[in-house]
Order: sequence, then C-alpha cells, then structure tokens
Amino acid sequence: MNLKDFFSGPTVSLPRGDFEKANCTFDVFLKKLFRDYIAEAKKIADPDHRAICETIEQSIPEIGRIANGIVRATKHYLQGYPHQAYLEVRNTLKNAKFDTLMTEVSSYNPSAPPAPFDSHLEATLHPDMYRIRPGLGLAAAGTLKKKDIFHVPFEKRHLVSNQRYSIAGLPCLYLGSSTWICWEELDRPELNDCIFSKFKFAEKTKILDFQLPPANAWRFYTYVQARSRSSQQPPQIGELQARYNEAFVISHILYWPLIAASSIRVDSRVGAFFPQYIVPQLLLQWVTKERKVDGIRYFSTRTPTQMNSQVNINYVFPTREIKHSGRCSTLRRKIHLLTPELWAMMEMINNDPRDLTALPPGTIDNRVGIVEFSESMKYPYRDTKFYVLEKRLTALGDYFGPVEL
Repeated sequence: MNLKDFFSGPTVSLPRGDFEKANCTFDVFLKKLFRDYIAEAKKIADPDHRAICETIEQSIPEIGRIANGIVRATKHYLQGYPHQAYLEVRNTLKNAKFDTLMTEVSSYNPSAPPAPFDSHLEATLHPDMYRIRPGLGLAAAGTLKKKDIFHVPFEKRHLVSNQRYSIAGLPCLYLGSSTWICWEELDRPELNDCIFSKFKFAEKTKILDFQLPPANAWRFYTYVQARSRSSQQPPQIGELQARYNEAFVISHILYWPLIAASSIRVDSRVGAFFPQYIVPQLLLQWVTKERKVDGIRYFSTRTPTQMNSQVNINYVFPTREIKHSGRCSTLRRKIHLLTPELWAMMEMINNDPRDLTALPPGTIDNRVGIVEFSESMKYPYRDTKFYVLEKRLTALGDYFGPVEL
C-alpha cells in the first residue's frame, strides 16, 4: 500500500464517530480502532518514499506501545481511577518526540509585515483567532470590557464543565480560527445576543499542533515536495520544506493513536459524561502539568475537514497562574485581544468589507473555505456574514491589548 492510499483510507481518516453504535466500552472501542490501524500501517510499502516506509516499519512496536498505553489509561478512567489514568498517559508520552508536532506561534511585526508570503504558513505561524460569548444581548452594548470575553474568571470556576478539551473547574481560554467555528462549537447560539472579539499572540507561544487531519497532513507534504521541484516555487519554500518534511509525515503516523483518541465525534449529546472526551482531557492535564507547551491547536470534530482552509480549527490554553479571583497573568501577557463587540451592533455598519479579489492558485485562506449550515446550505466562507464580521474586526487592529486586571 502506498502512502497516499494509506492516509486517504477509511481506517486512518479522522475524525471518527459511531462509538454509540459499537456496543462496547470505550477502551474496547479504542483497542479495535488501534488494532485495525496498526494492521494498515504494516501494509505500507511505497517505493517513492523508502525512508519513511523504513522508519515506520521499525516504529510499529512504538505505535503499539502508545496505543496500548492509551487503552490502559482509558480503562483506568472508566474504572474510577482518573489519577491512575493520567499517570498512564504521562508514562506513555514520557519519551515522545513531539518536535514536528510542536509549533511556535506569534503575531506579525506590524512594522515589517511579511511579503511575499505563503498563506498557509502565515496562518499557521501567525494566526488570527476569535472567540464569542452568547447570552448578553443589547443591554451589554457600550459597556463591554475585554475581560467579558476572556477565560472564565477564577471566582466563577464552578461554571466550567467537562467538554472535549475541558476539565471541570479548570478555566481555560478557548479560541477558534474563525467566528463561524466558534459559533458551531457553542451549538449555534442566537447571534444577536453574542459578543465577538479577535485575538493575537503578544509573544512567542508554543503549542501542540493537531490542526491537520491525516489526509490533509499528507496532502501538504506532497504539495510542498512537488512545489519545491517546480520552476515556480511558492514564497517561503525553505520554511515550508523544513516544516512539511519526512519527519512531519512520520510523526502523524507514529502518534495517530493519540490524535485519533482525541478526535472521536460525539454523535449524541444527551447526558453529562462522554467517554470520547477522556483522552483529550487527559492530554490537557499533561499539557498543564508538564508545561512543555502552552496549549493545543486541534481540528473540529463537529464540521467536515477541509484542505484549502483553516476555517475549522480550535485552540485551548489552560490557565497557569491559579488565583482566588481574576484572570491568569500568563495568558494575559501572551494573548491580547480587542474589546468585544456585539453582533447586532456590528450589523448596523452599512458597508461590506469583504475582500473579493482573486486569490492565487494554491492559496490557503478562510475565504475559500466552505461552511455547511445544513445538508443543502453550503457556501464559500467569503459569502457569509461571519467573514464580513472578521474583516470589520480586522479594521480595529490598532486596539489590541491585554485583558484588564
């Protein structure tokens, strides 16, 4: 089996669902998932990528070790031993070489914007991020502060519930790569009652980077390899080659069990506990405890993945400096934002700031993403009011700053 078929096959495709139909405990579900994956990995034989194949063949025992550790951790959790589950994850990741899955992100230097640039690389290294908060309504107009849309303050940590990358009682800062994905992750609240803001990194920040599903990771690698041999090389080709290299592909194969176990779709949201969240919550504990990275960037399990857009990416940053009240000083320093604006107020602006210029071939941009409001309603992102809102927020770029104390 060549690598293209391996990455595009149903066994490797992510995110996954159907746990509710599996008629077994979640640890058994993962064990079967990993068993099928390792069987596929053993079939890899690609004469065009011999070095990758040789490394994967030698790494099969390590893939099995990681998979078994995740299964044991899940079983401990289901048996009522969450601490033992975390210790299992920590031991499993003790010698993990995450170098190619760690990204140092920052903001542009306003005095020296990158030109020319590769759109995907810039969105990866210098991302724009957004956050929404529902339920405030027009009464909030004119009174909003940055703190109204930052992480839940420590004195209200009782409001923090269990979610995919959320531990009950631990305030975290959750951001999205688009206003649309923020809205989707909150189960589509009434927009007129929502406030929105744009976020940027104020200093260099390291993240564990799970933003690319397997098929997209392979496509980026092959795209960069093909363009590097082209007479018309894309901007920043050297940086692209350094990032999307053989080690990058190997990491996505080696750590697939961890990425997969953190990307199981919840098909029914009735109830208070979802086994699909066990591994991502344990991974968030690992990030919080080990402090090798500041947060995690990951693809959404609620929306279809896309090749030419980063419109459905999420971020989570756990608080570091725990206090009785207020917000985390570390996150205040690292991540700045605009004063939030109410959707209904932004709608009163009588202009259309969409960028309708043609994009160069191969451009990776939210504008060319496709949003699916329903099976029959699928539109280019640039034709939605979410994109219009982002352009209006961008026009306020001189007002970024830290959240108030």
